[in-house]
Amino acid sequence: MSVAFVAAIIEIVFALTALLAGSLLNNLIEGNSIIKFSVLGVLLFAGVFFWFKKNKVPIRETKSSSNGYLKGAVLNLISIQVLLFWIIAIAFLSVKNLVPASVLQMVLFVVGVWLAKMAVLWAYAILARKVAEKSALLSANINRIIGGLLVLTAVFQFIKF
Repeated sequence: MSVAFVAAIIEIVFALTALLAGSLLNNLIEGNSIIKFSVLGVLLFAGVFFWFKKNKVPIRETKSSSNGYLKGAVLNLISIQVLLFWIIAIAFLSVKNLVPASVLQMVLFVVGVWLAKMAVLWAYAILARKVAEKSALLSANINRIIGGLLVLTAVFQFIKF
């Protein structure tokens, strides 16, 4: 759980950063075809990459939690898609005038981010353990599944243009 705890703290930092920069970036993103096609290209590239990537590392159970806090911080810091998610989410909230304005709203927002991150990571850990135990086929083809989903997302983005 130490990995999840620190990952949730980093998630809060990302959410607060997105709150501060979201409305500024919304003006840049809105109506900018270059950014829209860049997102399409990244999704398509990532999808094709995962489709052809081989799953070489077997899933193994680790019991050591001595470096769990550091691992949680590093894993969440290198996941740039989380920061991108928060920037897009806050830009959307900004357009809808739903950005937290008071201190109480900000505190509730931060607590909600932390609770949601912990719940998602907890559920992911339970689901991942069940999947690893019961489905070798899914584990062997997970990269193809992720790749296919990313390519499908890119196709939907292209159709949306």
